[in-house]
Amino acid sequence: MEFYLHDSASLFQFQLKGRLEGRWVEELEHAWRTAQSVMEGKELVVDITEMTAADGAGMALLERMRASGARLAPEAAVIRSAGSRLRAERASYAG
Repeated sequence: MEFYLHDSASLFQFQLKGRLEGRWVEELEHAWRTAQSVMEGKELVVDITEMTAADGAGMALLERMRASGARLAPEAAVIRSAGSRLRAERASYAG
C-alpha cells in the first residue's frame, strides 16, 4: 500500500494505491487525523482509483472518512467492492 497527500487552496486529497489492510489502515487513519487539524474548510477527497482491495478494517475506515464528510472518488469503486450491499439496497427500493 502507498498513499499520497495532495494539498491545495480548496482541496485536501489522499490518493490510495494498492491494498488497504493491516498496518496500513492504522497509518492512513493517523495521517487522516493529523490532516484534519490543517484542513480548515477544505474539501477532503479520498481517491481510491488505484486501490486494489481493502480488508474489513480498511472498509470501516473509508466509511468513517465518508461519514465525516470526505468524498470517495470514484464512488463506483466503493460500490463495486460492496456489491452485495448495493444489490440489497436496490431490491429494497424496487420493492
